[in-house]
Amino acid sequence: MQKDELKCRVEMGLFAAFAKAGEGLYARTVVMPTHVHLSPADKQTLFGSGSIGTLDVCGPKNTLKQVVTASGKYEKTLVNISFTEALQIGIKGLRVFNGDFGKCAKCILRGPQGEVVLEHGAAASARSLYISREYATIYRLSDGQKLCAAVNSGERKMIFEEVLVRISEKECVELHLDSDEATAAGLTDGQSIEILMPD
Repeated sequence: MQKDELKCRVEMGLFAAFAKAGEGLYARTVVMPTHVHLSPADKQTLFGSGSIGTLDVCGPKNTLKQVVTASGKYEKTLVNISFTEALQIGIKGLRVFNGDFGKCAKCILRGPQGEVVLEHGAAASARSLYISREYATIYRLSDGQKLCAAVNSGERKMIFEEVLVRISEKECVELHLDSDEATAAGLTDGQSIEILMPD
């Protein structure tokens, strides 16, 4: 199977066709906007007993309006924000999230029912490869492993290092990037990107 055909299949979501053939691994790009993972307590403070919607993320300089909230259950609240947007609202000391909330930056969340001050709650997302358990087994990948991804076409060819493997229960092969990373590489949602396999 030719690379161009593989890439086309990835962009159409036909993952099994190339994964089971043992061909090179390509992932579908998903550009992640700034979003918030809310703990149950903070959900209650911000939205009360009403439905969960968007909220505002506030920094010392400015405010990001109508930021989406992620589905799922989380013990602690985390704001995943790009470096560019963090600078726009005055958040300093932003780092890529590595599981240590103590190294997250300060921000304030405002919802329709209240406000939450996060002393340590804002961080940039780690670039991540979400891959189903079946395909991870085929390609001998393990959760938490780090790989590289190559942008081989377009005007801005580059390699993304430190791509974190995350095993998913869904059928997917997706590379999640934030808006800064996607812009730097000239990528949009749905484009294919080559995953460089370890030797």
